[in-house]
Amino acid sequence: MWNWYDISIFENWVRVSKYTGLYKIYEVPLSLGNISYRVVYPPIPPLIYIGTHWLVDAFIGVVNSISSSMPSVGQALLVATDHIVRGVIKLPLLVFTVALAILLWRKFGSEAFYWVVIGVPTLVTLANYQFDPLVAFFLYLAIIGLELPRVGIYVSSLSTALVVLTKPLAAISLIPLIYYIYRKTNIRGLIQYITIASVVVLMLVLPFFLANPYAFIYNVILFHSSRAPQYVSLWNIFVLLSGRNPEVIKLINVVWLPVMLIAIVGTFLLLKKKIRMENKDDVVLATLVLLSLVLVLNKVVNPNYLLWAYPLIVHLAFSYRLKLRSTLLTFNVAAALATLWGGLYMLIPALVNDVVVIEETGELLPARTYIYKSLDTPLNETVQNLISLGEKYYSYVKLIESYTNVIGAGLILAYSLVMLILVRRLINVCLKGPNV
Repeated sequence: MWNWYDISIFENWVRVSKYTGLYKIYEVPLSLGNISYRVVYPPIPPLIYIGTHWLVDAFIGVVNSISSSMPSVGQALLVATDHIVRGVIKLPLLVFTVALAILLWRKFGSEAFYWVVIGVPTLVTLANYQFDPLVAFFLYLAIIGLELPRVGIYVSSLSTALVVLTKPLAAISLIPLIYYIYRKTNIRGLIQYITIASVVVLMLVLPFFLANPYAFIYNVILFHSSRAPQYVSLWNIFVLLSGRNPEVIKLINVVWLPVMLIAIVGTFLLLKKKIRMENKDDVVLATLVLLSLVLVLNKVVNPNYLLWAYPLIVHLAFSYRLKLRSTLLTFNVAAALATLWGGLYMLIPALVNDVVVIEETGELLPARTYIYKSLDTPLNETVQNLISLGEKYYSYVKLIESYTNVIGAGLILAYSLVMLILVRRLINVCLKGPNV
């Protein structure tokens, strides 16, 4: 399975790179006036997807060649082609997920590996095809890589750059790391860290930026400034309960960023007074507190974003100094609530053959089409059985649909409360120690 809507956009990246050139991918959406070609990420995600698609094209070429020379074998391959293609497309995500699990395995043993692999954030992200395994891997490596002898500052700064080049929002949580580098190496080390990270970012961004500066800025920055709150963002409660009132969305677009930044800076200043930032556990703990605030107060909080924080949770759970095992369960409960709302948001309208609002753009799409194109055949059969029940009890499901926004607001509130409980627990650990 995957998220068909997002994949259809990613496929347009491939088309643009083939027919107009790689460096035009940010310009084409504006030239065509077609949002389905938008590239709302820095360069790493499109490069990953386009590069992986070359493998898919090569595989399909091999299958076609076999079909011509050995029809019986080719026919068998063609039956499995769709599943294999989805697997190949997801290969980079699987590689970074396994690499992240191995990092934690080497530090804390096999149990940490299992928690990474079977965690709700991991499974949801891999199922939907999102680029967050890269963010999670490089965010964690930016912290623990600093401890490597001789090359630590290079590994950390390079990893930070790759976080920025994938999903810049996650880099906000690295404020404790920057402070730690300053304390450990003084201003010289901090300048080195910032310089290396900046050079790497500029090397990759400039070719795309110079091709069309406005198009790059519009896709990567301006698009996000105007989009509505999404999924389990705390701000989405107000949007849902207002019936997606445009004035409410406009107001939130003005206030959400100052509120989030004040919360992050204020919390960091509090932590800085109470925590010494003398080792990586301190940095992991402080980073997780700030990242948890982002995962509540950011305007867009998709369930896959929770993977950014997951390696930090696993690290703290198995840290010999902290041993915060309870945080694993708490965080997975939050991820399950986020996933539940994401699933119900699509499923409820599908049961009554209604449309679903794409929160990112306000588009209306047939919910059943969205689901059927996202799922593999066995899962589609399960959904079809649910749809049959929905048709049988149409009036009851239609009544439930009329309360979808209320259900969503309730689940978002529950998710936010669980996350804030986690933040409070982590702050208490910072202030008083792990036995609180």
